[in-house]
Amino acid sequence: VIEQQITIIFSHAGTEDTTILYRNFNNKSNSFPLLGLNETTRTPGFAEGITLTFNRFGEIFSLMFKAISALFTPEGFDSLGGGVSMYQMSKTTASQGVFAYIWYLAVISINLGFFNLLPIPALDGARLYISICEGITKKKLNTKIEGYMNLVGLVLLFGLMIVVTIKDIVGLF
Repeated sequence: VIEQQITIIFSHAGTEDTTILYRNFNNKSNSFPLLGLNETTRTPGFAEGITLTFNRFGEIFSLMFKAISALFTPEGFDSLGGGVSMYQMSKTTASQGVFAYIWYLAVISINLGFFNLLPIPALDGARLYISICEGITKKKLNTKIEGYMNLVGLVLLFGLMIVVTIKDIVGLF
């Protein structure tokens, strides 16, 4: 086991305090775990908070596009997780405090909203794009074709769900 020692010196109002942290190398992620320290503890004002919220939302949204393109690589598929992974991550995040857990829930909500808007049959995104096309062409899509599209989309989504769940369960052992 590779262990790293980190010495942190706190200085405030003329007094100093020293803390030593130890962290073990994680072979699975091929890195040391993050320490979880922030640069600042300043609370932003209301207007700045709104700006920061939209900036973070944009960052997460752009990361989702990168994540989708990375899914088609071996590394991307390895990082894919389902319900079991979400439970484990939820448990870990909850142990870090209420704000970390709320942040985790916000990221999950943004991810679900983003994924639901993708133009995959059986999701709302496909229905949105079909409605836009119907509005432009002024013609209704054949319900049989739409039904088959949704069936194929559901089969693909359930297949992905099964594969990811099996991957999660195998990862437990």
